[in-house]
Amino acid sequence: MSLDNRPESYAKLDSYDYKFRKVDGKIYAIIIYVDSVHDVDIADIASESNANAGNLYVEGHYFKLLAMKTVNDEHKPYMLLTVVEK
Repeated sequence: MSLDNRPESYAKLDSYDYKFRKVDGKIYAIIIYVDSVHDVDIADIASESNANAGNLYVEGHYFKLLAMKTVNDEHKPYMLLTVVEK
């Protein structure tokens, strides 16, 4: 089997404190709450996403990562992942 025929792998986000919502069409925002902007979960999620070529899975939905940023909200910091549904 050639490398081009490998099944895609996905970073699974179900174990994090998150919510997601449709933004427009197939574009979604995934918000993952973290304890601080220095939370180890930020590095874990970024590494998992990178290791899986930006493929993400949450609640039965398959997504491709478009953008990722950390937001230092005064109430609760979070990661904002902008994704497109596959």
